[in-house]
Amino acid sequence: MANIMLGMNTSFALNRYPLTEEWIDIIVDELGLKYVQFYFDMLDPVLIEENARKKVCYEIREYAEKKGIEIINTATGAISHQTNFLLHPDKELRKSYINWYKKSIDQTKDMGCYSTGVYLGAFSMNDIKNEKRKNQLLEELIETMGELSVYADKQGLKELIIEPMSIPREYPSTIEETEYIFERLNKVSAIPIYLNLDVGHLDITSKNQEDSDPYCWIKKLIHKSKILHLQQTDKSASHHWPFTEENNKRGIIDGAKVVETIESTEVENIYLVMELFYKAYGFNDEIVIPSLKESVNYWKYILDGRAK
Repeated sequence: MANIMLGMNTSFALNRYPLTEEWIDIIVDELGLKYVQFYFDMLDPVLIEENARKKVCYEIREYAEKKGIEIINTATGAISHQTNFLLHPDKELRKSYINWYKKSIDQTKDMGCYSTGVYLGAFSMNDIKNEKRKNQLLEELIETMGELSVYADKQGLKELIIEPMSIPREYPSTIEETEYIFERLNKVSAIPIYLNLDVGHLDITSKNQEDSDPYCWIKKLIHKSKILHLQQTDKSASHHWPFTEENNKRGIIDGAKVVETIESTEVENIYLVMELFYKAYGFNDEIVIPSLKESVNYWKYILDGRAK
């Protein structure tokens, strides 16, 4: 039986619960969880002045220890997805994003965490249409990740993690692309690179039907992964809905089938991390905590049932 550990990332908190004690107390006291993936949206490695950033990192480190939680991974978050990141068409801007990544590695170390990464980048509209240019950028990306892995190793990190996405411009977006970049990156990396899968990251534009099947992604790639993001969604987009009764009726993610598929692969350890999105504007504030609780109860019921 796989060791499945249920956790939450800080996507729900963002500008609602920005203080360390606020979001940690919610995760521990209201949701009863102990594993956390930390979004850099909560504490940007570049935007926030270094002394202020270090102060918050140490606050997180101390309070997490006090409350008995583990920051399993730091992650690029939602803001970076608004950029081309390490695949930006301008070479000088790509260098700036490399600097961002190095600072995120420093911050990860300051938080007492040993794993970071997730988002690689997105091709521009022009670059995705030019196979030669696309391959050139990919080769440079592989070289860059090798350099970043050396830097991460020197800072004491134990692993880097990348996340497959769901549209062709955000690389990788298919099972084949993911297997390819996984192998290439691990050949040049100073430390292991693992995957962060997401049950809702499905490439519905792919000609291969397996790329739009969440259970195929799990079956083929979970053994190369450390984290599996959980969200309720349909095939029209990656919605990141909470697992409420209403959403479970219209969504395609069956928690029991997810766990059954994980078990069938004989993977030893995996973190199931809920990544649930709530718009930062509009009238969503009052539904956040209740829907988080309902989502956690949904998954705890499924996981508790495994032992019976």
